[in-house]
Amino acid sequence: MNDFAAIDVLCRPSAGEPAERSFQFGPHLALALATCSGRPSGILVPAQQEPLLLWIASGSAVATIGAADGARRSMVLRQGDILLNPAPQPVQLSALSDDGGPPLKTLRMHIGLPMLSCAVQQIHRKPLTGFVLRDAAGRPDDTVNNLLDLLHTVLKRPARPCVYFLEGVAQALVAHLVRRYAGSGPEPAVLQGLPPHKLARSLRAMREALDEPFNLKHLATQAGLSIYHFSRCFKLATGLSPSRYFMQLRIEEAKRLLCETAEPVVNVALALGYRSPSHFAQVFREQTGVSPSVYRTGAAVRSYWTTMHGVRGFNPSDGAVR
Repeated sequence: MNDFAAIDVLCRPSAGEPAERSFQFGPHLALALATCSGRPSGILVPAQQEPLLLWIASGSAVATIGAADGARRSMVLRQGDILLNPAPQPVQLSALSDDGGPPLKTLRMHIGLPMLSCAVQQIHRKPLTGFVLRDAAGRPDDTVNNLLDLLHTVLKRPARPCVYFLEGVAQALVAHLVRRYAGSGPEPAVLQGLPPHKLARSLRAMREALDEPFNLKHLATQAGLSIYHFSRCFKLATGLSPSRYFMQLRIEEAKRLLCETAEPVVNVALALGYRSPSHFAQVFREQTGVSPSVYRTGAAVRSYWTTMHGVRGFNPSDGAVR
């Protein structure tokens, strides 16, 4: 396969952002390793035109597929489970790991249309037009698990991976998917969302400005788009409007500060750009179901019970330890 050369990018996360190492192989394949540790623990996989194959290397998570204001479906994925999603939809992973549990680690693979087309042509003797992959989530697939485990073992090493090895494993994996998960039905819609590099830049800009007022115009200008076009493309890629996504980032950072620091609630509110502590408490309750103080108390009790008694599953909304 020509021009199968790797571009290796290591993302050094800011607070609340998952650590990620990604590899881009021209138009053929994109791979990404992501690790969430501490709070918040979540990974956003933006919508892309290429089919998505996601594998849980450790930990467990709730995967929510689709936009917030549209049809959505959720499922629990545990270590070794896969998610094959051929449609261009955003996927939000929320870690289920409690204190003391393994961190959420994922390996995701976006299959480039040239590689997919080549596999379809060789296996089914027909062009990519009219071919669709079936959804698959949580089901065991030993072949996929074995091949992804090989990729994960190589990619997590600090050294630059061997391109020829990755190419061979990737081709075997795509051939298996095309053979086993061939389906029927309409082709996925053409995605017109924000390109991955622009989306990554916008998300980082949001995370770096959580203590400032939300500035939609600045984000749109940074992406080289009008406010309307940026908002539309951002929502297609993430499933949320820019302002709602920014609010969720603030709430997730608030959770981290409440759990990992002893700062008073009023200081947490001010650190995240809320001029009124009461407004912060109102927004926090709307998003989590509990007040900031109750959330902090619940997290402290859960940490104590996990450390002292090995009990997990404390629910801060009702005070029960399960």
